[in-house]
Amino acid sequence: MYKSKIQNPEFKIFLGVDGGQSHTDALIADESGTILGRGLGGASNHAEHPGGR
Repeated sequence: MYKSKIQNPEFKIFLGVDGGQSHTDALIADESGTILGRGLGGASNHAEHPGGR
């Protein structure tokens, strides 16, 4: 179902990413707010680590 919507150039999707020092969350949603996917990962902000800046 999602594959045909995503291939449609009129179909808008949105990516939100919250990256921090402990973990990173990401969501992909369509324009109606339906969540199409979610990703979780490790730290993405290493500003306080040696060589991080």
